[in-house]
Amino acid sequence: MKLLISIIAMISATAYGADFEQKSLSYSLTDRMSNGGQIFYNCDSVITKTERMLRKLGAKNIDVDCTGGLDRFGRNHLPAYVSADFLALNSELSGNRNVSFQTVRFSERNNCHFVNESLKELSKALEVSELSMRSCAGSRSSARASVTVLKEID
Repeated sequence: MKLLISIIAMISATAYGADFEQKSLSYSLTDRMSNGGQIFYNCDSVITKTERMLRKLGAKNIDVDCTGGLDRFGRNHLPAYVSADFLALNSELSGNRNVSFQTVRFSERNNCHFVNESLKELSKALEVSELSMRSCAGSRSSARASVTVLKEID
């Protein structure tokens, strides 16, 4: 039994060779929640939070743009359209970077919808082996999510 546990531990900690490649992603943050509520975002906040999420997920050379959303006076209510360009690891590229799948956790107050919607979209451009998110009960729900993603070993 100890041998089996040791083998499993070695496999899960195995480092792979990989390299970064350019990724581009565009998506809109829906303004309707599953419970029928509406949510709108300020693009300045969307850019800052998306950049932070991508850094935490191991991306580099991040450039995020956002259009739509709330204007600075709160009058125009449009979905936020996000475009992101960044470098992400690709295990199919032979490189000299030591990488492994690592679990990254997200926990934020009053941000459940943004975290869940963004992680669903960002995961499409990253090597993700597991994505787990708590359902949003309302527009002010707290976010709890975890992503197991290919990241460079520090």
